[in-house]
Amino acid sequence: MDLLAAIDTSTRLAQTTKRTYRAAVERFVAFARGDYTGSTVEHWRDSLAVNGLDATTVYKMVSAVKFVSRRCSDLGLAPDFARAAELPKRPSWTPKRAALALEVVRLFAVCDADRSARGVRDAALLRLLALVGLRRIEVERLTRGSYRAGKLRVLRKGGWEQVIVVDGETKAALEAWLAVRRGRPEDPMFTSISRSVDDRPRLGLGLHAGGVAHIAAQRAREAGIKRTIRPHALRHSFVTLALDAGVPAHRVMVAAGHRSLATTSRYIGEADAEATPIGDAIISHLGKPR
Repeated sequence: MDLLAAIDTSTRLAQTTKRTYRAAVERFVAFARGDYTGSTVEHWRDSLAVNGLDATTVYKMVSAVKFVSRRCSDLGLAPDFARAAELPKRPSWTPKRAALALEVVRLFAVCDADRSARGVRDAALLRLLALVGLRRIEVERLTRGSYRAGKLRVLRKGGWEQVIVVDGETKAALEAWLAVRRGRPEDPMFTSISRSVDDRPRLGLGLHAGGVAHIAAQRAREAGIKRTIRPHALRHSFVTLALDAGVPAHRVMVAAGHRSLATTSRYIGEADAEATPIGDAIISHLGKPR
């Protein structure tokens, strides 16, 4: 049974996910030595934890094996050997990891105060992370033609496309940057920027995911934020602040590109349980004239 071939032939997984899954499955194959059973998966899971890997990493690696096992079963190559294997307990996500609302405001203020081409670029980029909820790899995939008339076409994690209507602030920031970023529709939306001999901004190659992270960290330092701000923290802020603002969870799920409401529900804090009882909202709704 070739577990690696099951990954390579999958059309549902993005290339980055395939590389991650492949590394995990290669590690499992070396451990199992041909004994592909649920108990072997659980022994491997426990050995990973004993060797010092954190719970989140172990969870992702076991999830990769369970995916491959399920796919082999779907293809008729072998039974779903990992179906009965239990995933490790995944540490619950807490909104404390998200960038605070005040920090998001300070990040925007730093970029807006910078009138250079870099400031215009970073203002649009950071708003896509914090107000639209994009992942940095999704920002990297954007082209100049991805935005049109207030709508953004995004290639989501997993390779599926989504059209998002952006808010007014992000719309203004994007259009200001695209006025600077001229070129063909298929050109990368965000590029590196350097200065030429005559001190004018020169646009370089497309900005990769690492460059997005560098910009977020650099602007955070300029804003006087002590801790490191990563792009995914701004995405966390998007989900958390949207839920705090009263946006229904199913709408946040669609906007964030989550495939399951269970993923979005991880961002709902315990404080929400102390809010207005849901029963009161239902009674209020039932009492409305029809």
